[in-house]
Amino acid sequence: MANTISPNMGLIVPGIGTEPSPTWASDLNASLSSIDSHNHSFGQGVQITPDGLNINSNLTFQNNSATGLSGVQLVIQAAQPSTLLNLYSYGNNGDLYWNDGSGHLIPITSNGSVTGASGTITGLPSGTASASFSSGTGTFVFQQATNTAANIDAGSLIVRYPGSYPTPSGNYVLLQASSFLSSGYSLTLPQLPSATSFLGIDTSGNITPFIPATNPNFSGKNVMADSQNVVVSANPNTNGLLIIRGVVSTFTTTPIIYSGEGFTVSRTGVGDSFLVTFNTSYGDVPSVTVAYSDNQSNTQTFATTSLPSSSSVTIQMYEVGSGLVSAGVFSFIAIGQRA
Repeated sequence: MANTISPNMGLIVPGIGTEPSPTWASDLNASLSSIDSHNHSFGQGVQITPDGLNINSNLTFQNNSATGLSGVQLVIQAAQPSTLLNLYSYGNNGDLYWNDGSGHLIPITSNGSVTGASGTITGLPSGTASASFSSGTGTFVFQQATNTAANIDAGSLIVRYPGSYPTPSGNYVLLQASSFLSSGYSLTLPQLPSATSFLGIDTSGNITPFIPATNPNFSGKNVMADSQNVVVSANPNTNGLLIIRGVVSTFTTTPIIYSGEGFTVSRTGVGDSFLVTFNTSYGDVPSVTVAYSDNQSNTQTFATTSLPSSSSVTIQMYEVGSGLVSAGVFSFIAIGQRA
């Protein structure tokens, strides 16, 4: 046999002792030329198996895609890579990260689940911070860490009744800060009071219900009833004024209160002299004005007061001329400082 053809590269192999010269030399030179240019591609030698590779430096694909992969097994990095790796595994759980080339390390997985799943935004900016939506309650939930609520810094907040947007339009409450603020401050909402109460705010921004024993401090000129100013006191007293008034009939053995409240009345046992006792004592001796209203003898009668104190006053009625004590109807007004 003069020569044979090799099965992998189609080389001309001269037959030993059978192929004459110079033909064998020409065949040998052609085969050596093919060997020198071979690249182990199909028909260019036996293809290299993974066992024949020893990759000991970065391997470039020269901007070509890696195709036909059935999977990728990444080595978990012990620390954040110092060199630019677009896709890598890092951390105790071997989470997957993407580096966008600008130094933003974006977590793709976290603690056994995919971050950024439908309805969630996680890794804000790192760790377990998240923003998620609960379809069951229609609620967005913002967390700075697992089970830890996050603060939100935003502009004006438009609040609507759930489900009313966008129809009907215009039904919203706009919450916004004043443009005249010189500095920031906090508003702290209170717990629900045990009973219906006014709300107040202190200089620290704490909103609290008024304790029943505590009265709000309003200027007398600013307090109104039915659009009319209510004058509490012309002087800035420590306490406001207490007013007690009444109309009393003394024709019967036991005096009868026709109108008024906050007092009781009784005979003193000395003629037609009557003791008016205030249910709430004044902080000082009140000013008491008394007037005669009616009697049954059609005589002129007048009423006087005596022995006023913070808790009571004595009232008597006299007939003009005779000076006799007379029964009748009297009215009074007592004004003094509230205790």
